[in-house]
Amino acid sequence: MSKSLGNLVSVEEALDRCSPDALRIYFLSSHYRSPLQYSDEGSAAMERSLDRFHHALRPVDAGEDGIQDNEALDVDAYRARFMGAMDDDLNTPQAIAALFDLARDINREMDSGHAVAAAQATLRELGGILGLTFEERSVGSDELAAKPFIDLLVSTRTELRQARQFALG
Repeated sequence: MSKSLGNLVSVEEALDRCSPDALRIYFLSSHYRSPLQYSDEGSAAMERSLDRFHHALRPVDAGEDGIQDNEALDVDAYRARFMGAMDDDLNTPQAIAALFDLARDINREMDSGHAVAAAQATLRELGGILGLTFEERSVGSDELAAKPFIDLLVSTRTELRQARQFALG
């Protein structure tokens, strides 16, 4: 990407296209020492991948038929794998792989009727280390209502700066 070529994507534009969590996963899926070029296709793929986490973290009704009280998933192995990857030169691709594996196994356990509350809490905790919130993407009415005012403030400031009215802008 290059500003001179006109193919630069601002953070605001990227956030209009996908969620903050999808962007975090996209950038963290490559080691910090490796080059990475942003693409809309790549961020869209991470948005779809984020659905696996949302599915694994969906609430389970405790009174639901067939849900057993015992936790069948040992989260210590996932925690050790995640922390080992982070300790290994901040290997975020491997840390994210551990999170995806945990999410996959949470989904399997849920489908088998086992309790997964502790595993879900571990997924949230470890994801939080990477800044993941696992919030569903939605544009609230407050954001939509504020956008015209923000645009007006930005354009007014730009006009004042062009008129060299720095004290007002």
